[in-house]
Amino acid sequence: MKQVFYRQVGFTIFRNEDNTAFIDVPLYVKVTELNENGLTPSEQRMISRVSEVILKDNDQKIKDKIISLKKGVNENGNDKCV
Repeated sequence: MKQVFYRQVGFTIFRNEDNTAFIDVPLYVKVTELNENGLTPSEQRMISRVSEVILKDNDQKIKDKIISLKKGVNENGNDKCV
């Protein structure tokens, strides 16, 4: 038998008759599979896809930042010691 976990995925709000919030109720989904990072397969796919998009859109900025950190230069162009 697979071990079952529950993962919170959101909230729903019960409302009073006048449409004011009455109580927040967490929403959970049943999960039967987690990877070594404690993520479900769909969470891992989403994180991987978002990472790909961020890297694609910011590739040169990330490379420049890594190079400046290796050289010891801060955001203002000064030596880190200053």
